[in-house]
Amino acid sequence: MTIGDQITLEELERDPYPIYALLRDQEPVSWVPAVQLWLVTRYEDVRTVDLSPEIFTAATDPSTLNRTMGSTSRRRSLRPPPIPRP
Repeated sequence: MTIGDQITLEELERDPYPIYALLRDQEPVSWVPAVQLWLVTRYEDVRTVDLSPEIFTAATDPSTLNRTMGSTSRRRSLRPPPIPRP
């Protein structure tokens, strides 16, 4: 049984940060059946996912990401800002 298998929705809603820390340390990419999502918890992995929309998607319905972070139009991306061109 994985750590993700043991996570409950109630735990995530009550205080997700200890869970995120445990996952970062022991299972940085984890399928969590309670929310039917992959949780990616290490910065470089999250950045890779964010910068590779042709491979990865955060599109779910309903969107836990949008419920937590706001819609994409209001959320700051991990993408670097564009380089100004002269």
